[in-house]
Amino acid sequence: MQNELESRLTTDFTGRSYNFSKSLGLHQDCVFYPGDLITIFGPTGSSKTTLAHNIALGYNHLEDRIDRDAQIPTLYLSLELAAWYMHRRSLQIAANQSKDSVTADYNNIYPLVKDKVSHISVQTVAPTLEQIQTKITELQPSMVIVDYIDLVETPPSVRGEYEQIKFISHSLSNLAVNLDVIICLLYTSPSPRDG
Repeated sequence: MQNELESRLTTDFTGRSYNFSKSLGLHQDCVFYPGDLITIFGPTGSSKTTLAHNIALGYNHLEDRIDRDAQIPTLYLSLELAAWYMHRRSLQIAANQSKDSVTADYNNIYPLVKDKVSHISVQTVAPTLEQIQTKITELQPSMVIVDYIDLVETPPSVRGEYEQIKFISHSLSNLAVNLDVIICLLYTSPSPRDG
């Protein structure tokens, strides 16, 4: 264990970690490292996907720009939105353009921002834990974003929302540790008015 600790503490995680504090302009320690499971949760409409997308792009909120040095190879598992839709959103953010502008001129915009979006692989896989593991093993990303945990399938023996979320969270945490990647999952929590 001492050797593992020494290895961990002396490893350079450049290109494999994400400094979330820096992207927000905070002077606190909030770095995502391989083996970490990060959960973004909130009610429908609270911009969870936008936040995760900004993390994937390495968006610096303080300076309102994409920080290429913050970008790491990212597998974005979009279980709700189509890959083309996520790509269009990436172009919008990277080019600082409106949806209409990108839709009208995507062929000219893409070459201008290709270097800002090419580290992201958006996949719309079957929402099973086995398929997620297969994609991680195949593509070898540094970070995986699972958008939304609510859409990941569980075995029939796992019943009830609480048990399903617990099973998926534990399984993804295990994948993060064993595959040495950052996994960021999105979870739609009930809104206060849902009771």
